[in-house]
Amino acid sequence: MRCSTFGRRTGLRVSEYALGTANFGTGWGAGAEPDEARRIFDRFAEAGGTYLDSADGYQYGESEEPTGKLISADRDHFVLATKFALGSAPQPDISKTGNIRKNMVASVEASLKRLGTNYIDLLWVYCPDELTPMTDAQYTRLAEVSAVPLGAPHDGIGASLHRLQGGAADRVTAPVVPVA
Repeated sequence: MRCSTFGRRTGLRVSEYALGTANFGTGWGAGAEPDEARRIFDRFAEAGGTYLDSADGYQYGESEEPTGKLISADRDHFVLATKFALGSAPQPDISKTGNIRKNMVASVEASLKRLGTNYIDLLWVYCPDELTPMTDAQYTRLAEVSAVPLGAPHDGIGASLHRLQGGAADRVTAPVVPVA
């Protein structure tokens, strides 16, 4: 499988295809049991896939546990993305959803624990909102306030994302940032 860089000037190399892990687990009442998730993952990895997409809300957070176990033997080989904003409970409390810094930090720390890793390669905002702009400064502070070391965001991520979104870099609401 071919690889390319994620976006422009991020330096992050990802496989041409990503493996979405939304159906790893059965928290939603249906999905892949561990053995089937292993078969799906193995086929993806054998084909040269390295980019896995997860989220705190997939299977109410349950999908991150098998994903973390599947990549644990060779964590550095894989590019791990996760998302936040929706919360990981079936009926999330309104104060635990949205894109404010408190929720971002809580989501990242919970995801790191479920994934069994100490870093995430890409952090996405699952549902950007008009109330909470996601800026370079907010992501930079994530590393400062988190109890788990995350690494620093790449410099000038807003400038590199403007080509993905269109528009001026100073007005970009960043939906994604490499954090490793």
